[in-house]
Amino acid sequence: MNKFSHLKDRFYKLIALSPQQAAAVLIRIKEQAKKLITHSKDSIKYSFRNKPLFILLIIGMITLTTSILSSDLTWYPFLQNLGFQEYWFGYLISASFVSGIIIPHFTKPLVKKIGNYNKYLMLCLIAQLILLFIVGFIASLIFAVIIFLIFISTYDFYHPVRTTFFQQLVPGKMRATIDSFRNMTYEIVGIIMMPLAGFLADKISPQYTISIGSFFLIPAIYLYTKIKVKGKVK
Repeated sequence: MNKFSHLKDRFYKLIALSPQQAAAVLIRIKEQAKKLITHSKDSIKYSFRNKPLFILLIIGMITLTTSILSSDLTWYPFLQNLGFQEYWFGYLISASFVSGIIIPHFTKPLVKKIGNYNKYLMLCLIAQLILLFIVGFIASLIFAVIIFLIFISTYDFYHPVRTTFFQQLVPGKMRATIDSFRNMTYEIVGIIMMPLAGFLADKISPQYTISIGSFFLIPAIYLYTKIKVKGKVK
């Protein structure tokens, strides 16, 4: 149960209290609410003042934009336009699930071999950029499926490590609030980009919409060079 739910439950219990007891509880609720608001403000300010953390937040918003442009909303129609049968998607999804189970076991050794999180994450995004750019020139169904599976696997290489790096930059006492703030910003991006991705897919085709996503990764890759904190590879 989160703090807001806890405060709400206390408010409902006021009905059964005497006026004096209710007043005392209300004072305590007001104090706790004030502390919670102050803590939330401090956490959000910390997100903006901590340069590596702020850059990671921006990178996350950029990569989410690319993810939406190259999501099921565009990939599936693109593959179908090349002749991919609808009942084949079950096999394709199963293959992506298998990669999602296997690949994360290899991320830690790879990060250690490369030496730091920044370089590793940059390489993942560079791979995604190349794959998405290639999509714009694909005319073969088999090649498109191969690129799709490789592209999906890059997510499994990227996201667990990015999450670990992000968590290392966040103080424990602020982690929940900063995570909530990050999720809120991502939801805003999603609200804007989902209809835009659908509009682009209709106007310029799903194929080119996917490929456009590659260009958004250029500033994300550049921003990783601005993060001086390398993170402790455990």
